[in-house]
Amino acid sequence: MFRTLSLVSIALMALTLTSTTAAAQNAERIARACVTALHSTADKHSEAVQQTTRQTVRAIKSLDGDGAPDRAIIAAGARGIKEVEGLSRRASARAANLREDCVQALRRLNAPQEFIDRVNAAARAATVSIGDSADRAEQVIRRAVAEAID
Repeated sequence: MFRTLSLVSIALMALTLTSTTAAAQNAERIARACVTALHSTADKHSEAVQQTTRQTVRAIKSLDGDGAPDRAIIAAGARGIKEVEGLSRRASARAANLREDCVQALRRLNAPQEFIDRVNAAARAATVSIGDSADRAEQVIRRAVAEAID
């Protein structure tokens, strides 16, 4: 995700340093790149959360199969949820920073509001996606813990 942000930041800086006419012509390309980067941030978060969830559920099942005490199973679930929460905080911060950088670049170019609105809408969608994916993961982990300690 860091690479995506840095590449977008470099592209934004390069495009904002061009002439006013050329910059205005590039506003749509900037908005498109920003929207793509925001979608990518949400997608990468979802993949990381799914991987963490799978690993956590495997650990819970392994502990349960080995006859581990309930507190060990609960602790494994708590660690997985904490990891999901950390991934979500970082992805949300990346999306917010990316949105801010993109909107500022578009405003410097006097881009049409339509382009800024697209970026804002993509940022909102990314934030919702990040939250939904974290919520689903936490439910799966909690369910695995509940099944293991029953």
